[in-house]
Amino acid sequence: MSIPQKHLRVEKNDLRRKYLDIRKNLSPEERKELSAQLLDIFKTSLEATNFSIIHSFLPIERQGEVDTNSFIDYFKEQQKTIVISKSDLKKNDLAHFIYDDSVILSKNKWGILEPESGLSIKESKIDMVLVPLIVFDKQGNRLGYGKGYYDKFLSLCKPNCIKIGLSLLEPIASVIPTEPTDIKLNYCISPSGLHTFNTSK
Repeated sequence: MSIPQKHLRVEKNDLRRKYLDIRKNLSPEERKELSAQLLDIFKTSLEATNFSIIHSFLPIERQGEVDTNSFIDYFKEQQKTIVISKSDLKKNDLAHFIYDDSVILSKNKWGILEPESGLSIKESKIDMVLVPLIVFDKQGNRLGYGKGYYDKFLSLCKPNCIKIGLSLLEPIASVIPTEPTDIKLNYCISPSGLHTFNTSK
């Protein structure tokens, strides 16, 4: 018997509150140190040379997110094309722009830094996406903020686009409730290492 969607949403909201609180309780020093660990694991576990166009999220500091600025600096050193997003609040989706030195950032209504404008790029051109999340499970399911922006975005990427979650927390033992629109990760990096998922199912 399938679980009603209302119950799934309640369960996901409970998990969201619990693990968001845990992450927010990390000190700025802990967050910085753990973020650096994630980058080191990326460098040793994944070959960035296989990807030319890489999408990254910009960190929301008040939510205690992974500091991706060091990832972006690394990709610049590797001469990769970096892509960031801007939220379309009317359509409830994301537009994507190449992130270079000409791009001016400003905060949207949620306090998220976004490009004011720039050279747009289609989802189908992106080779790899660094995916934000609150927590993940051992099956490759991620728990985000519940808006659905990233699931919609990832569904438009090419089939071989690599989706890599970045998490300051370790995977939870329980399985995160999923909905038909949820997109699984190929990998997730946590402080303990690289987690690989079977996404063929």
